[in-house]
Amino acid sequence: MDTSAAGCTGTTTCNGLNVNVSNSAGVSVANFTVPAASLGGTYTQPITNLNAGSYTVAGSTIASTTVTYTPNATPSITAGNTSSVTVKYTAPVVTTGKATISLASVVPNYTGNLQVQILNTKASSAVVNTYTIKQGASFTTEDLPVTDSTHAYVVKMTTGIADPLQGLYYVESGLPALKITKGQTTSLAVPMKASTIAKKNVTVAISGMSTGDTAGVTFSDAANKYSYVNYTNLANSSPVYKIESGLNLGTSVAASGNSYVTNPITDTGVVNAAKTISAAFAAKPVSANNYDYTAGYQGGAGATVTITQNTAIVNPKTAVITTNFAPTVAGNCFTSTWGGVTSTTKAIGSSYQTTVTANDSTDWSGKVTPGYLNLAVGCGLSGGATVLSGVEYGIVNGVSIDGSTLNITQPCSSTSCKDPGNGKIISGYYPDWARYGKKFPLSKVPFANMNEVL
Repeated sequence: MDTSAAGCTGTTTCNGLNVNVSNSAGVSVANFTVPAASLGGTYTQPITNLNAGSYTVAGSTIASTTVTYTPNATPSITAGNTSSVTVKYTAPVVTTGKATISLASVVPNYTGNLQVQILNTKASSAVVNTYTIKQGASFTTEDLPVTDSTHAYVVKMTTGIADPLQGLYYVESGLPALKITKGQTTSLAVPMKASTIAKKNVTVAISGMSTGDTAGVTFSDAANKYSYVNYTNLANSSPVYKIESGLNLGTSVAASGNSYVTNPITDTGVVNAAKTISAAFAAKPVSANNYDYTAGYQGGAGATVTITQNTAIVNPKTAVITTNFAPTVAGNCFTSTWGGVTSTTKAIGSSYQTTVTANDSTDWSGKVTPGYLNLAVGCGLSGGATVLSGVEYGIVNGVSIDGSTLNITQPCSSTSCKDPGNGKIISGYYPDWARYGKKFPLSKVPFANMNEVL
C-alpha cells in the first residue's frame, strides 16, 4: 500500500484505509486496514494460505485521489508462488492558491456590508467572484488558479464609502494586483484613500411630522460611486450634509408614521452648489369615517373601540389607537380570527400609541395571503389610567386607519341636541362598590338624558 503521494501526512483524510481481497466467486477471503502510523508512506501486508486461482484486490477510496494497481487488480495465484500487487494512491498536483482580503475601518459610522470583486485582467477583466466584507474585517477566497500567462488578478471595491454628515468620502486607491501562488494563501489589504473632491452643503429641512414620529434620511448616487451611512431617529430639524460636488444625488426622507400624504419624500439632482431639500410632511386629510368607544366600569375592562364606515375602507391593514393608558390588546382586536393581528404600544408624552397590524398567512407551499383588519368587529383594550383621585378610566383619544385620521362620533354634530333636563341639572351617583356587582357599568349610564355628570 503506497500512500506517499496521497497527501495523508498531517491529516485524517486517509484514516481507515481498507483493502479487501476476494476470490473469483466474489467471496472475501482477506481484509485489513492500513495502520494510521503507516499512512503517508508504504505498508506491506502478507496474505497467506490462498488457494491457487484468480483474486481481486480492492482498496477503499481516499477523497480527491486516484488509485492504481500494479501490475493489476486481479492477480493470479499459482501453487508455491508469491504474487505482489502494489496499490498506489496519488493526489492531484496542486495548481491553486488562496487569498485573504482585509479592509480597514475608514468611515466608522458605516456598519453595512460592502462588496469586493476579484478580476482576471488576462480575460478582459472578467469577474472571478464577488465577496461581501465589512470594515475592519477580512475574508478568505476559495481555491483560485495560480497567477500565470492566463491568470492575472486585481482586487476591486464595487463602491466607495461615504458619511456625508461628517464629510467623509473614501475610495479605493487604484486596483491592487493580487498574486496567487501554488499551495499558499496570499494576504492583501485593500488600499483606501480620502476623496479630494470639493464638498457642497446640502440642507435637508424636515418638518410637519407628528409628535412621536421620527425620520430617516438615506442617500444614493446615480453612478453607484458610494455606499452611504443611513441617518435615523431624526426629529423635525434641518441637518446639513456635505455632499461631494458633481454627484447625481438621490435623497429619500421617510417618516416612521403612516399618516402622511407623501412618505417617503424624495429628491434627485446633480449637486454643483449649496442647496436645501424640503421634506415637509403633510398629514392625510381626516377620514369621513368615525370611531367611538365604550368604557368599562371603574377599575374594569378599559375600552372597546368601534368603527363606523360612512365610506368603505378598502383592505385596511393597520390601525393606530391613542389612549390615556398602556393597554393590553385582546387577541380578537379587529379580527374574527384569534391571533390574526400583531400589536405594539409605545409612550408618546403622557399618552400611549398602540399599532394593530393584520397578520399575513402562509400556506404549506409558501404562498403568502395578505391579511386585513376586520373593522366590523370591535377592538377590546384592557387597562385604565387615573383620571381623578381614586378613579381609573380608559379614554381613547384618537384612531387612524392606514394613516387616515378618524373623528370620534359626535351625536350632536349635525343637529341641535335638546337639553334633556329642561334647564335642571340631573346628576348620577355611582358608588365605588357597585362595580363589583357589574349591574350598572359606566357604559350603561343614560348620558343622553343627563346634562352634567359628576
